[in-house]
Amino acid sequence: MELKNKNILIISPEKWGDIYLSKHHYALKLAERGNKVFFLNPPIRFNFLKTGLSVSNPVENKNLAFLDYTYPVKGHLKLPSFLSSLIYKRLIQKIESTANIKLDIVWCFDTRTFSHWEFLRPEVTKILHIMDFNIINHYKKLYSQADFIFGVSRSIVKMVSEYNQNSYFINHGLSLREFDPFSQTNNKQKNNSKIKVGYIGNLLMTYIDWKAICDIVKDNPDIDFHFFGPYQPSNIGKDEFFFDVQKQLRIYKNVILEGKVPSSQLFEKISDIDIFLIAYNSEKYSTQLANPHKVLELLATGKTIVSSYLQEYEDKKDLMQMSKNNNELPQLFRQSIQNLSNLNSYENKEKRIRYALQNTYENQIKRIEKIINE
Repeated sequence: MELKNKNILIISPEKWGDIYLSKHHYALKLAERGNKVFFLNPPIRFNFLKTGLSVSNPVENKNLAFLDYTYPVKGHLKLPSFLSSLIYKRLIQKIESTANIKLDIVWCFDTRTFSHWEFLRPEVTKILHIMDFNIINHYKKLYSQADFIFGVSRSIVKMVSEYNQNSYFINHGLSLREFDPFSQTNNKQKNNSKIKVGYIGNLLMTYIDWKAICDIVKDNPDIDFHFFGPYQPSNIGKDEFFFDVQKQLRIYKNVILEGKVPSSQLFEKISDIDIFLIAYNSEKYSTQLANPHKVLELLATGKTIVSSYLQEYEDKKDLMQMSKNNNELPQLFRQSIQNLSNLNSYENKEKRIRYALQNTYENQIKRIEKIINE
């Protein structure tokens, strides 16, 4: 089966917005390939005994439609299996009748909200794509019902393969849009300019090691730290932690909170960053943090990354500076700053960029296409 000219339903745990995660990028790339893509946002509310559905199309993309729906009852996750299955069946029927199509593929990124597939027609290809280790233990019955399961870490694949042998590792994808990575390889830091450090991601995440970050910021007052990402609730998340980003970081004069950056503008905004920082509580959450999505975007800039431990990159230490323990992170950062001209050499930049380019969304779709057809 070629992943072109198909009717594809993408089920997402994050709604459509300015910031794109993997499921948003897959939707765009699949639509670009000539598929009719229907992006199902999470339910917005409940509507007593009615499964409401609305469809909207972005003006710039005729092959992409956004679906918003309501649940007919509260507490749907606690319903008996046959009742929740009936709700999903009616929702699928409503999608097909409203759009006047028959679905070819259901591509699910959410095992918590959409947890039944037994009612789907046999000819519908069922893909489960797991981006988050935390949802592994939700609705395991879904694993055996999937035709194919893809996971972004080998820990995920190992666990789900116990339920379904058609489980495969597919790395995160990279979306470049108009950005040319090789245009950055000859850029050098100006002799008398301040070094710029970039931190990219949802600043409301539980997993961030704020102690390590604040220690590094405090120990390097002559370096500017730019934080790109939402520190207020957005389409990709809400506040999960007690750390008040604005209050705690703005006490440092060398911190610049850039805020939420639309995915379409990200590479332009970070083009003058000299070195990137990743600091997660990896010692406590090593499986959950095995392979963060943002790593490929940072590698695509060619610039040095100083990072806490990432399981999927343990055998790729030539691509980044990675500490095994977070108490070593401040020292590793200092060493990397002292050796920055070498770490950001043309050869090292090119190596990072070439690895990132192997993992564009188009390439990942081709890999998935090959697996489906084997």
